Amino acid sequence: MSKKFAVLGSPISHSLSPQIHNAAFAALGLHHSYDRFDLAQGLNRFVSTDGASFAGFSVTMPLKDEALALSDTADELAQATKSVNTLLRSDAGWLGFNTDVLGFRAATAEMSFESVSVLGTGATARSALVAFSGMPVKIWGRDGAKAAALAEQFHAEQTELDSALEGNLVVSTLPKGALGELVGQRELPGCLFDVVYADWPTAGSEAFASSISGLELLLHQALYQQRIFAFGEPHSALDNEATVFAAMRTAVEMAE
Repeated sequence: MSKKFAVLGSPISHSLSPQIHNAAFAALGLHHSYDRFDLAQGLNRFVSTDGASFAGFSVTMPLKDEALALSDTADELAQATKSVNTLLRSDAGWLGFNTDVLGFRAATAEMSFESVSVLGTGATARSALVAFSGMPVKIWGRDGAKAAALAEQFHAEQTELDSALEGNLVVSTLPKGALGELVGQRELPGCLFDVVYADWPTAGSEAFASSISGLELLLHQALYQQRIFAFGEPHSALDNEATVFAAMRTAVEMAE
């Protein structure tokens, strides 16, 4: 039986999620569909009206907090981050998941680094703080009060921007264009993991010795979403998962 899925958020027209997930469904031999809807608020109303026939959703900004509130059951990572980016309809109501944490970990699994800096204080920053909680983590945000609160909540160290930018791995969850303004003409020694993936490389990424595009986060967290769509949880591997992931990456490369 075919099922319908979609990504929700605003702005959403740039999202590559439809290409990624439709490629995964095709590789799995499924006749499911995946669309996008621009939605800035009113998630609860949407899922019971226009989205009533959909089996699940990917959720991006600014709806991750609303998605948590909507969830009848939230997984451990969603509870830890207070953020849901995946919703699955079930007989028991909406199941909420956070695959960003898993995506961060998978995208950096083969890397070696001793310290992490997180730039930003939003939902994705919370996911990064949880993802790298097993090592020394610093956080910087324009809103010092929010950064201080997150530092306390996630046992991180609030720091000044200059110190944060010197981290081995610098995870930027800032909006597009913001990082370039902050780094200016500096030459920074670490590796940047930027959640931004449009117009890559960016002015901000070129200041670092090496960088990882947000496409890596997008692809890896989407693979976990595919597992959720298939099995109702993110830890069971798909059939021919390597082939599925390759198809997802090819879809991104063709869309760029």
